[in-house]
Amino acid sequence: MPASAEMRRQSCGLGGLLLLLLAHTVVGIRPPSIPLLRRRAQSRHDELRPQPGTEAVTPKEIAKDVGELLVEELAEEMDAIGEWVAHHMVVTTAAIMVVGSSIFAQTVHHHHVPGAWAEWVADWARFRAENVLPITTVVAFFIYSSTDMLSQVLSQRRMHDPNLHARIVLSRVFRVGTICAFLSGFLCVYYYRLLELISDSLPVASWTTSAALQRVLGAAAATLFDVVAYEPFYDSLYLSLNALIRRDTLKEWIQELRKVPFVWKRAPFYWVPIDMANLLLVPMRLRPLVSAIAYIPWSMFLTTMANDVDAQKA
Repeated sequence: MPASAEMRRQSCGLGGLLLLLLAHTVVGIRPPSIPLLRRRAQSRHDELRPQPGTEAVTPKEIAKDVGELLVEELAEEMDAIGEWVAHHMVVTTAAIMVVGSSIFAQTVHHHHVPGAWAEWVADWARFRAENVLPITTVVAFFIYSSTDMLSQVLSQRRMHDPNLHARIVLSRVFRVGTICAFLSGFLCVYYYRLLELISDSLPVASWTTSAALQRVLGAAAATLFDVVAYEPFYDSLYLSLNALIRRDTLKEWIQELRKVPFVWKRAPFYWVPIDMANLLLVPMRLRPLVSAIAYIPWSMFLTTMANDVDAQKA
């Protein structure tokens, strides 16, 4: 593929990812709670009703006081929403910038930059190719940490929490980033080699002479292994490591593991097409990166589902 076409393809992919994440930023911003304002105004109206033995209050005075109260309440809520959106945008923009920078670091080529920078980028590309394991691990840390920040943003936005800036749990961000750097970065390099081995070892040559069909069948076998066998193992290991680092009790750890069927039941609908595309179209070195990018909307979905379940239980 020509360098210009490759650059356009990667730019379109990155642009689509950023648009997807920005959509999560915009969707869900709520206007001030008008029913709440109405209830407060009615309460204020009841307080202003004349009591026996007191001077009567005219309807005009009541209307004026209620109107002033509504304006004050509306101004307070708008200020809170403005602060909420400002901090919301800061956190989301920072996370998107980290994800975008990680993608750029893993995909940039010296053909993509002006001549003055081409030599530096070529040196970086050589270093990146010679150190796939550590680079993949570090990139996974940054992408999954950013994903957790976006998940916390989405979770609090769905709860209509105006105190977003005070509620991002950095210890959780670091914990998730560290665990995923190990599971989805370091181990993922070896895991995709295992999937390639499964794909190549399938005796499809006796079934068809078409090289393309052989490759598709091999990718399908590897995808089946990933969704059926590795997905519950990965989820169990991920939740167990989280529980271990948090020093959860045995009861809390078992409670965490009960989430695995919830995730496993929904995984095939999302991960089967992504796994197939990843195995068929993406070079080995970039497969953990594609998996990490695909995890972002998946994490948003799980966060939404978890909040919906909690709301139904409440």
